[in-house]
Formats: sequence, C-alpha cells, structure tokens
Amino acid sequence: MTSGVTLAVVRPAGHVASAGRRGERVDEPTIALVEGDVHDRARRGVEVEREQPRHHPDLHVDGIVAVASMVSPEWLEQLAQRIPIVMLSRHDHSVGYDTMTGDDVAGTALAMEHLFSLGHDKIAHLTREEEVTAPHRGTPPSVRLTAYLDLMTRTGRAALIDVVRTTPGDTDGYRATLARLRKPDPPTAIFAVNDDLALGALHAISELGLAPSDVSVVGYDNIRLAGHPLISLTTVDQSGDELGQRAVGMLIERIDGRTTARHESTTPRLHVRRSTAAPR
Repeated sequence: MTSGVTLAVVRPAGHVASAGRRGERVDEPTIALVEGDVHDRARRGVEVEREQPRHHPDLHVDGIVAVASMVSPEWLEQLAQRIPIVMLSRHDHSVGYDTMTGDDVAGTALAMEHLFSLGHDKIAHLTREEEVTAPHRGTPPSVRLTAYLDLMTRTGRAALIDVVRTTPGDTDGYRATLARLRKPDPPTAIFAVNDDLALGALHAISELGLAPSDVSVVGYDNIRLAGHPLISLTTVDQSGDELGQRAVGMLIERIDGRTTARHESTTPRLHVRRSTAAPR
C-alpha cells in the first residue's frame, strides 16, 4: 500500500496545479482532481492545495478524481484504460472507473417528506437548465429532478408538479424564484437542487415580504452559510467531506491494483431549520 499522496488540480481550461504532499516516500502516487462544477465540501475532502501550473497533456499523475459533471462517460471509459479514475458526484454505470456519490434519491425523499409532513402540496423544484438535468447525464440535479417528479406522482400530486429553472445569468435562482412567485397560484414550498439556489430563493421571498409559512425552502448540500442564524436554511447534508475522502481512498485502491469498478454513496441527513414551516 502507498504511504503518501500527491494531489494535483486540473482546471476546466486545461491546466493542472501540483499539490501538497502527505507522507515522505518519493514513490507516493500523484492524484489529479479534475474540476468542473465542484462541490466545495467534497473538494475539501480531497485536501487540495494549489501551486505551480503544468499543461494538461503532461499530467504525469497516477490517478484522477474527476469532478466534472458534463464530461461524457464514453470519454472517461477510454481514459480509464490508461489511468485510474474515480468520478465524484455523478451516477454513472461505469465499467472502467469508480463513482462516489451522495444518495440523491434518498436525499430528495428526506426533503420532500419533510415538506409533505408540514402540510405542503404545492411544492416547486428549483433547478438548473435542461442540459444539466437531462436523465442520461447522471448528475445530482438530474437524479434529484427525477426523484422529485416520482415522489409528486406517487403521492397523488402529479397535477401540482412545478419545475422552475434558472436562466443564463441567474446564477443563484433569485430571478427565477421572483418570477414564479409573482405568477398566479404560487407554490407554498420550494425544494432547491442545491443551497446556492435555495439562498437565491430566500432572497426573492424576503424581497416580496413573505415568510416561511408563505413559502418554505429546502436546500441541498448543507453549506456553512446554511447554518448561520440569519439564514437558518433547512437542507440535506450529503457529507461532502466524506465524499472527497472516500473518493481518494477508492482511487488509491485502484492505483494499488484493483480493477473491478465500485459504485458507492454516502447517506444523506436532513437538517431542519427555520426556513420551513407549515403553510398558512
């Protein structure tokens, strides 16, 4: 087994930065963290420290933790024939590389069942553009959307399905939420695909002078700001630190010779705070 790890970052533009070393062996493996839309806590779990850039084709790394949701599985399968790969936070049914994700179906169920228990029926799902949520993508947004649609249908609320999407330039969902709440028959609750969009939704709700009993909000990821007493966002915690740490562990196993693909996930938890309440 290896006793140390060298980490590197591959940025979306195609550059790599070497990273801090752990352990003192000269032959310790070098792992590249390939960044796309990175989950910050998962990235911290990989413990990356950026230093000098190098050109992407000359990585000279022993393995890759990939965090780029829009990279095709076919390309990853080809690359995995040459270098060990763990894909972080994507639900691929891969053969040549591993995946490490949160259980997005279970996490969505936690959020939705909490809102159902409070008495909400008109629950909107605030999410990203269709390209990101397409079912074949296997991204967390696509899995969470599918789970939302399934739960609304199975609980007899199919007629109340309400998918609200961000538009270009609306990076936090503020404008999309504001537009939806100004339309007739607004939702009494919003399940946001992540905490960034949930915060944008809270901004819009506050601007309209509404309270959680008017429009409740549940986010996803449990970022640090979610627990701030002035925010107090109810959110799903997918253990991002654990995601990153376990991904590195899986990759080291790959580097040490494992060839069978593994697909693992963390167990989500719901943190109930003041952004949710029973509807008026």
